[in-house]
Amino acid sequence: MFDFKDINKLLHYKWSFFFTNCEPKGNKVKMLDLEYKKIFNSGICRLAGEIVKLIGALLLISAVLEIGDGTIKLVGVSTSLNFFTFVHLLIVMAIFAYVVLNKDKEQNTYFYIGLMALIFIDTIGSLVSLFGFVSSLFINPLSGLLGIIAILLILIGNIGLISGLIDFCERAKMEYDKTHTIKSMDSEIVMKPIDVNDVSDHTIKKCAYCGNDVSTTANFCKHCGSKL
Repeated sequence: MFDFKDINKLLHYKWSFFFTNCEPKGNKVKMLDLEYKKIFNSGICRLAGEIVKLIGALLLISAVLEIGDGTIKLVGVSTSLNFFTFVHLLIVMAIFAYVVLNKDKEQNTYFYIGLMALIFIDTIGSLVSLFGFVSSLFINPLSGLLGIIAILLILIGNIGLISGLIDFCERAKMEYDKTHTIKSMDSEIVMKPIDVNDVSDHTIKKCAYCGNDVSTTANFCKHCGSKL
């Protein structure tokens, strides 16, 4: 599931050429098994991270309620139970279900380009949440530990997802460029029509002295005897 090559790839990736290499063109492409496997496994890791994070957050909320101090504020971690406590898990589950359901279908890369943008934003948010869970170690060590593990799982999943999505989007762009180039070349090819009236025999030439037809390989005219 975790591959150090993905980290190395993202660290050395030429991000200035990202939109050039991954620009969506509207063409539909089916995911390769290797691409899908990387995205699927990373999605499982990402989903597991959200579940562990949710458990850690619930434990933290429980601990805060037991303390009874409503003034406790932890960076990146909510201390109240509401819809937003579960929204991240629901979003991740919906995206994961979309990828699985469209495994065998041809699809364009518009959705996945947007997904990568969300993953980048989520990665920043997860790093902020990490400080909150580190702080919660002093309130409830178990919730803090679960939170840290969850953030690590989320970061690992995000790295794999971005790597797999870049592979898919780059291949889709390359296939479009290849097909578009071939079509452009085909449209520029002009076939020269055959002139049915052109029945000239290019093995015959005219004698410069008498004007009769002689072979191009002849050294003397067979009609006038002149040297050719």
